[in-house]
Amino acid sequence: MRQLLQTEVFQPTEQDVLDALLDQELVFVNPETDKPETRDEYLSGNLGPPKIIAAEKAAASDPAFQRNLDELKAHLPEPLKPSQIKVGMDAFWLPKDVIESFLSEALELDTSGTSGVEVVFDEVNRYWRIQPLKSKSLNQIAREQDHRAHSRWGGTERAHVFRLLDNAFTNTVPVIRDKVEDNPPGMRSIMLKRSRRKASMKS
Repeated sequence: MRQLLQTEVFQPTEQDVLDALLDQELVFVNPETDKPETRDEYLSGNLGPPKIIAAEKAAASDPAFQRNLDELKAHLPEPLKPSQIKVGMDAFWLPKDVIESFLSEALELDTSGTSGVEVVFDEVNRYWRIQPLKSKSLNQIAREQDHRAHSRWGGTERAHVFRLLDNAFTNTVPVIRDKVEDNPPGMRSIMLKRSRRKASMKS
């Protein structure tokens, strides 16, 4: 490239410059647009389909595109192992049956019957929430499922599992409050930091 530009007799054309950049792999022709792109531009973003598929088709008919395919494959990140994929309960795209399986199998909560609960999706706020199957409150159901709703796998003695699931679905921190008597007489609400920390660890 430098020799071309420094030669007084030879005046490189636009194609000459492009060919020199292609030879040095500083530029790649994108087979999807048939336009040249800088190396950084072409090898960034989503390198998987459809970019690799386009390069494979182009290389099958024109060997010049094999360099595109080789570089794309070389720059693909290592696939994540299942153990490296972390999904929070606040992931609104989780399928309903997956969440229900988590409730019934992992937390051993009732998802049927008079003391059962179900998950419903809040279309306005875009998150999952727990609601009773029958005309009971979640506090009532927590008392009926006490051995699970307040167990080490579910809730704490101050926050039942359904309350903590609500925090998990909305990615919020549990808040535990108690009413205390003031001096002079009067009642006020205070936050219990220790109970809040314990509940946060569960959620």
